[in-house]
Amino acid sequence: MKELGSCVAPISGEHIISDSVCRVLTGGGEFSISGVPWLEAGEMKIIPPPQANCLCTKHNSALSPLDDAARYFFASLKSYLEDDDGS
Repeated sequence: MKELGSCVAPISGEHIISDSVCRVLTGGGEFSISGVPWLEAGEMKIIPPPQANCLCTKHNSALSPLDDAARYFFASLKSYLEDDDGS
């Protein structure tokens, strides 16, 4: 995004996986990972939701509507899957 010449400092700490999606999927629990090359087969590790420092605050904020849409989608999907009555 820097090449566009429209960045606004400072660089932010954006979530690699949307923070709101993480909150929906964990349901108030902890964020965990498994099945990655650096963990043993079957091992699970509890971590904070992963962050990167790649975007400026302006461009990170520009992703906010997408974050809202992702939260709505995953909340709807989770609700459907948890409340599925078999129909």
